[in-house]
Amino acid sequence: LIDYLLTNYGSDDKVTNLVDNIDIWINPLANPDGTYAGGDNTVWGATRSNANWVDLNRNYRDPQYGDHPDGNPWQPETIAFMNLASAHNFVMSANFHGGAEVVNYPWDVWYRRHADDTWWIYVSRQYADTAHVHSPSGYMTDLIDGITNGYDWYDISGGRQDYMNYFQHCREVTIELSYSKTPSASQLPDFWEYNYRSFLNYMEQTLYGFRGIITNSETGNPIQAKVFIEGHDKDESYVYSSLPVGDYHRPIKAGSYDVTFSTLGYYPQTVENVTVVDDDILILDIQLVPVGVFNPETEAEKGMVSVYPNPFTNYIVIDTYGEKCNMSIIGLDGRIIMDEQPVNDLKTIDLSSLAPGVYMVRVDDGQETVYRKIIKK
Repeated sequence: LIDYLLTNYGSDDKVTNLVDNIDIWINPLANPDGTYAGGDNTVWGATRSNANWVDLNRNYRDPQYGDHPDGNPWQPETIAFMNLASAHNFVMSANFHGGAEVVNYPWDVWYRRHADDTWWIYVSRQYADTAHVHSPSGYMTDLIDGITNGYDWYDISGGRQDYMNYFQHCREVTIELSYSKTPSASQLPDFWEYNYRSFLNYMEQTLYGFRGIITNSETGNPIQAKVFIEGHDKDESYVYSSLPVGDYHRPIKAGSYDVTFSTLGYYPQTVENVTVVDDDILILDIQLVPVGVFNPETEAEKGMVSVYPNPFTNYIVIDTYGEKCNMSIIGLDGRIIMDEQPVNDLKTIDLSSLAPGVYMVRVDDGQETVYRKIIKK
């Protein structure tokens, strides 16, 4: 896969798009002790466990059974991977096993479904169906014609898949590539041919759904914030933006969603009816307003300006008590809704074209700035 990406970069549009737009991490080997248990130059004699006889795929922190579900301390390999995952905001990942031919999606430990169960079925089905087109009849057809919910197959605890999905807010799947755990070297080109297009499709899903950059509305600096889908997210399925860019990525099945962006020190912002379609991207950049920028409770005590009626339907009246000021109207995300206008005493503003919602009137007399929250019914 590494060779294919590098060789085809610049000549294959899909590969070029992936390399240009995704940070791609490939870990060819997660269990070196077990892989070379039979000797440094052969995989014959490979074991499932590492040199401490610990099964690494039962050694992760578990959402149901806690830190050490297998009763063993975290192994050096486990710690290394958990540290890697914590240091990088991985959007999607996959780990590969042998022993079956099936795409296994979350959860492994719970019967209840992942918040994105319909998306998981869609992505898993795409992987298996693509493999079917490019492989002999009968390949990748276990369970439900090549896909399965993990718990429905058999439940486990301490697996890396559930760790990544729950604790790292990632989207990880387990893909079983062959019935033989150590197929002969001569078979490997065939398995590559069966699966490489599915690899690329799976990676490409990282770019779909909705994504954007979250910044401070005053400074433009990037922010690490929570991206939560109302009435949808559960079991830690929400995601975060990451620094130093402030970018977030939310793969999700087609539909319309209300999304709340929040972090400590900023007013939360909910964007309603975020509509996404399958295999496409919606860019949604967000500016969060710092709590210190305005506080309707304390600003009301300054008495510099009054706004009425509030809530309103079509018009508001601004009273600056004879002071010469400039006023503007902004959204809670910091966007300018109405450019600055002078106000000398009383001013009536026609806001009949404004959509219902919550906004801020910003008034500046040259010495201080006051905000008033207004509600359009």
